[in-house]
Order: sequence, then structure tokens, then C-alpha cells
Amino acid sequence: MDLPPGEATSAFDEQTGVEVVRLTNHPSVNHNLYYLNNSFTEDGQSLVFTSYRAGKADLYSVDSQGGPITRLTDVEGLFGYSGHVSGSTVFYTAADTVCKLNLTTLEKAVLARFPGCTLGECRLNHDGTLILTTCIKDGEYGIVVVETNGKNWEYVIRGQKPILHPQWPPNHSEWILYASDPLPRLWRVNIDGSEDTCLYHNKPREFFVHETFLGKTDQVIFAHWPYALKKIDPYSGKIETIAAINAWHIASSPDGRWIVCDTVHPDIGLRLINASTGHHVPLCYPQSSCQGTQWEKDYAAGALPEESAAGAPGWETMKISGDTLYGPQWTHPHPSFSPDGKRVVYCSDHPGYPQVHVATIPEQFITCQ
Repeated sequence: MDLPPGEATSAFDEQTGVEVVRLTNHPSVNHNLYYLNNSFTEDGQSLVFTSYRAGKADLYSVDSQGGPITRLTDVEGLFGYSGHVSGSTVFYTAADTVCKLNLTTLEKAVLARFPGCTLGECRLNHDGTLILTTCIKDGEYGIVVVETNGKNWEYVIRGQKPILHPQWPPNHSEWILYASDPLPRLWRVNIDGSEDTCLYHNKPREFFVHETFLGKTDQVIFAHWPYALKKIDPYSGKIETIAAINAWHIASSPDGRWIVCDTVHPDIGLRLINASTGHHVPLCYPQSSCQGTQWEKDYAAGALPEESAAGAPGWETMKISGDTLYGPQWTHPHPSFSPDGKRVVYCSDHPGYPQVHVATIPEQFITCQ
């Protein structure tokens, strides 16, 4: 592929032959947005990523096929994994604020401020009217919902229970999926704070992580690390195995037909998993260093992490070097799909520094069963 001027380079994966464009090539940390969030604009032509090239975390944009890189923010305390792109807007958290930025005009607006709080990732609801995030202050954890017009905000729940990765169902805003740590992991709560319900009380020998929704359904997929990719019905609590694979971070295609995951211990590359049959094929091999002492252990033996993500999002405190229980996060690929389901964005530090990559899914991969 002939690429426009910029940092991008194109190559073919040595094992699968899939074309991969490395969009960034800077001696600093560069990573896609969190795999539960959308990195692409609606038309898939551009994507937003986080870079530390200016000495701190800020958001940048680039054409998804390569080209000049545009700096979007210059703020203090930006949470590098908080960004979520919707249409021509990116939502993010910085210090104690929830913000939105117009990707065309670069006009910024503060939607809400939470003095003294640590905020997490932004998630947009089905009709674009509400943003939710985690809010932590003085050892108390909460989920807050902010109107995208900036007129109002309110707590859904707050208390001593650790809260991670709250997410809206794809087609409604009646309830919220969230995780606690280390267990029980899977929870849902009504938007008015009622019926705070554990979906399944996993045992210490059942290490559940990285839950999200399957396509446009309410079905929740998650990793039973390191043994299987599973799904749970959030109403009945019924659990089914999709594939016996060491799926790690997982994301569904928009139509729910495919799931992409990275893998570790052993690293068998990014896998495309048929959500109906469980059949999976390798997409490419990022060769990321995949740091984090948690993932080196077999928690099926009954052990649990010595530490907890109770301080989240503090667990993603953006240390430039040094292994921790959970990361550094930018050493993990964190793959996710483009809006049309034909490409996958991921991060790899194999080039020496973490860089943003986009792999194009061959048509025969999509059509195979």
C-alpha cells in the first residue's frame, strides 16, 4: 500500500499474510483507546489515539490508513484510556472533569466536574445522550452518569465496593453492566440505582475478567482466564462456553458474529473467534511484551491476585516503565473492531515503543465458519 506522508508504515504479517499498518512511529508511548471504547470515527476514516510524545498523555488523531497526525488536546491529567469516539466527537476524562471535544473544530466543553475525584473511562449510551464513568473519592467508589449536553449529572451507585469498567447495553439505557474486583466479578444495576445484582458468584478458582456485550445484544461475553471465552445471560445467569481458548482482552464485532481477542501464556496472536461456533483463526501476531505479573500465574489453583484493582482507575497510572500486577497497559494489544467490522486496531510495543497498528481482515476470514 502506498501511504500518505506521516509516520505510518505497511507490512504483511509473516505468519498470516494479513496487511498491518503501523500508524505511529515515535519514541514514546502511543496506544489505541481502551478496547471497550471506540477509537474510530463513524465512517472509519480516522481514529483517535493517546500519545505521550509531548511528555504527557494527550489525544491525537490520524487517518486510519496513515497520514499526518493531529494533536487534539493539551490538558493536564488526561486519563489515557478514557477516550470514546462518537461521530465527530470524542469524550474523555481529565483530572476531575468529564469533557467532550469536536474533532472538526477542536472546540472543547467541560460536561461535569467532580472536585477531588479520580475518574475512569467514558462510555456513551445507545442514543448518545448519556456518558457514564467511575468516580472514586476518599475510598468510596461510584458510577456517575453525565448528560452529553452538560446540563446535569447524577450518581447511579456509590459505596465501598470496588467498581470497574461500567458499560451500557448496546440498545437501551435501562441498566448498567459493571465489574468488581476480585470477586464476585459480574454485576448489573438499574440506572436509578435499584437492583444492584450479582450475575454469578464466581469462586476463587473461577477467575473472570474483561466482560463486554456481544454485538447489539444484552448477552455478556467474558474471559474465564486462562481457559475459555464464555457468555452469560444477564437475566437468567446461564453461562455457556463459546471457545476453549486463552482469550484475554475481548471485543465483539458490531454485528456480533465475531469476537477478536489477544492471547498470552501462551501468545498465539490475535484471534478471530466465530461467536456461534467457537471456531477461531489467527489474524496476526503483534508480539507485544504483555507485561503484568497477574497473568503469569494459574489462578485456577485457587490463588487470587495479591493486589486488587480496588484503586482503579489508579491501576492504570501510566508508569512509563516497570512491570506491575496489571501491566503497563500499553504492553497489551487491547484489540477492537472498526465500525464496519473489517479492521482491528491494537497496540504493540514490539517495535521498541508502544505503537498503534491497524490490521485489515481478509474477506475469507470473515466468511469462514
